[in-house]
Amino acid sequence: MLNKIFFILKLIMKRHNIFLKKKILLLFLFIFLTISSLSFAYNEVQNYVIKKGDTLWDIAFKFLGDPFLWPEIWHQNTYISNPDLIYPGDTLIINASNISASGSTNSSSSNLSSSQSSSKNKLAENEFYSETKQALEKQERAYEKDNIKAQTFKTAFLYDSLFKIAIERKSYLTEEFLEKVGFLWFEKDQKGYVSPGNAFLQKKAKGDPLKRYEDEVYQQFDEVVIEPIGKHFYKVGDTVDIYHSDKMLKYNNKTANLIRKVAKGKVLYVDSNKIHAVLFKVWDVISSGDRVDICSHYSSYSVDSIVDIKNKIKGNVFYKIENSVHPYPFHTFIFNKGENDGVVIGDLFTVTPKKSSFANKPDALACAVYIGKEFSTLAVMRLFDSFDNGDTVESLKRIKMK
Repeated sequence: MLNKIFFILKLIMKRHNIFLKKKILLLFLFIFLTISSLSFAYNEVQNYVIKKGDTLWDIAFKFLGDPFLWPEIWHQNTYISNPDLIYPGDTLIINASNISASGSTNSSSSNLSSSQSSSKNKLAENEFYSETKQALEKQERAYEKDNIKAQTFKTAFLYDSLFKIAIERKSYLTEEFLEKVGFLWFEKDQKGYVSPGNAFLQKKAKGDPLKRYEDEVYQQFDEVVIEPIGKHFYKVGDTVDIYHSDKMLKYNNKTANLIRKVAKGKVLYVDSNKIHAVLFKVWDVISSGDRVDICSHYSSYSVDSIVDIKNKIKGNVFYKIENSVHPYPFHTFIFNKGENDGVVIGDLFTVTPKKSSFANKPDALACAVYIGKEFSTLAVMRLFDSFDNGDTVESLKRIKMK
């Protein structure tokens, strides 16, 4: 657009032999800067034509840098009734300027406080970087004296990535992130279903024959009807968690349900044996049949120090949780070792392919973010190559949390 404007001006000047004085030049400079700023602001709002194989998850990662922000794109494009069903050829409007890292609207006050504390945070990060690097160097020297094979495994990029994780993700394990992490569920409810919670979302159009076999999909601020299983103790003002079942799996010869928490709701009123609630926080698809339970609370974690793991833990990738052909940073998966094997929150693991052309070269570094008795959920912190179910997972270091 700017090139066209200057081309037209050039033609006019050439045709009429206009001699531009200093004031006129300044005027054109002002016009140029104004148009440039408007063009920059305009580019913050993008139009994207959906291609075959696209998902909102992948598109959010591409344009916003965080796949967990996909509900923001969904909310910006109100014509999409079901976020699982997007079609090639449709156009998405992506307004990145209205979305912050936490998925909420940016404000001038948050930008101001961020700029005021940036120098302090930078100093703290530099100090932490230095201390972490020194500690790792000391541990690596001691390790290499005892193990001659360490040099082939502890490659430069792996070592460099280790302390970068500690620095860049000091506040990564936040409450908001941890409550989104998928996990396995083995216990049966009162009706014999392998599912969490003591209630479920009931269909509003339950008696409509045209919608009898369709799942109702809900969005943020929708009112939902909750039907308890057996006796319930819900009251007005209670906060509830909504859980979605992704898939039933066989794990160690037991039936397991792959579960993710997808929303939070607030009980508005109780009518007979029905509970009415409003969904005030949504980060994934909610549909009729999803399970409900009283809200569980998570604590945020920050890095304290990095230490060795005395007893090495080795297992395999059991199942990649997010439905994506290729893994990406923050991708989560089920690891077939858990609390019974000594895994704790903050443990760092390497993921190595079963058949690798490079001896001991890992494809990813992952951190334990959810611990079960027989399994744990790991999140990819550094990705070097693709990995798949069955690949080898081995403990590397332990990030002590505080």
